[in-house]
Amino acid sequence: PGLVSALGGFAAEGPSPLTGAATRILDALGVASDLAPAAPAQPTAAAAAAPPVDELRDALQRGRHAISQARVDVVAQVAQDAPVATDRPSAAEAEPGVGAATLRGLDEQAQTYKRNNYVIYRENFFDEATWAAIVEETKRLWKSKDMDPNCNLDGKNRLGGYILDHNHRNTSLYRLIYGNEQFRRWVSAVNGEGDVWPSDFPIELREYGRDSQGMGCHPDLQMYAVAKKDLEFAVTVDNDSKCQVTFYDAQRKVHKVNTKANSVMMVRANAAEHCVSPTEGGSRQILKFIYVGDYRKSDTFWQYTGNECGDENPNRRMMELRREPDSDHHTHSSILEL
Repeated sequence: PGLVSALGGFAAEGPSPLTGAATRILDALGVASDLAPAAPAQPTAAAAAAPPVDELRDALQRGRHAISQARVDVVAQVAQDAPVATDRPSAAEAEPGVGAATLRGLDEQAQTYKRNNYVIYRENFFDEATWAAIVEETKRLWKSKDMDPNCNLDGKNRLGGYILDHNHRNTSLYRLIYGNEQFRRWVSAVNGEGDVWPSDFPIELREYGRDSQGMGCHPDLQMYAVAKKDLEFAVTVDNDSKCQVTFYDAQRKVHKVNTKANSVMMVRANAAEHCVSPTEGGSRQILKFIYVGDYRKSDTFWQYTGNECGDENPNRRMMELRREPDSDHHTHSSILEL
């Protein structure tokens, strides 16, 4: 209306000049040739008597419509040319996290942890995107040279190695676990001894193969100076075995768990005694790592800073076999006896 009022002075010039004004407006909008009506051969008496401002209003309306339609066409073309976007980021791009249920009832979880003599087991722990990325990365690691075989393992009862971190990748387990802020907050809340952080000890990928006899009962070694802030974890990646983890709570009551994929067991150093039973034909893969609230080291730590062994080391030999394309790692344990 403001523009119509401002141009209303054209009405005094009569119908003929107003038609030129309307045309000039359409020219300015860039659509005159498409939308301007053809001049009638002889205007009717009714048309000649019509208020000139109506013609200007119609011309402006047609111009607005043309611009609006042009915008729609441009947006449609951009949408057609642009790559398809997903509603949520890929597993590699997503911020690592834990499942919503993991963060509920933290006080109750802390009490369970204390009653169990500082061990807790939780299933369905990580959120879907984080867990999918963890599983894919472990599959890649077994076929890569991004692990340093653990010279303390025998390749039969326990197979695996320390994960190297020489390449920055979104799928790195150091990002997905050590860089997982929700996980860090869960650990701090349940342990109840102040903030904790990822340790400076490497993450280890380990497998209990189908011939594994498990591991005898033991409390976890104290690797850092303050035991109550020295926490070891076992994340089960997969488990199709009959292997059970047994632990003794503060009342010496026995608990047995057949750990499932996407489960976490947290154990404080020098606390709950626990054991791992034979696999009885299946296998169980885990990730092992440490979170701490004090980075000062205990004497035990320095016993594990060296990891040098030759090609004759049975775990190193098994790791090499496991890297071979299309290898079935379940068939290799008998080689160690040759």
